[in-house]
Amino acid sequence: MKIASRVIGVATPSNMSTSFPILPIPRNEDGNSLQYAVYPIYPDVNLQNILDYALDLMSTWTDNYIWNLDPFTLFLDSSSPKLHGSMDLGEDSGICPDEWIVVGVFWQISTRFNDIVVT
Repeated sequence: MKIASRVIGVATPSNMSTSFPILPIPRNEDGNSLQYAVYPIYPDVNLQNILDYALDLMSTWTDNYIWNLDPFTLFLDSSSPKLHGSMDLGEDSGICPDEWIVVGVFWQISTRFNDIVVT
């Protein structure tokens, strides 16, 4: 596995996402994708706190990690109360640890914040 320098975007009210380094691999439409969302159980849940925690945890876990195709992204939806994102995992996603890192982060989020649902 090649090592890359740590690249982290900052979530701001205008973009509410973070980007992590990826390999420059051409895409095709035959691959698998991973879609995920976090919904609050109660209307007073602070999704910004959850977003900040998730991005910080992902940054810690993936320091110098190079994503297979798409990097992890998580957005605060402005039209409904939820966080969401998706990743293209490629054709060979069965051997790619990307989705397991994402699952691990969401498992950690769900154990820390018990007033959300992760899908």
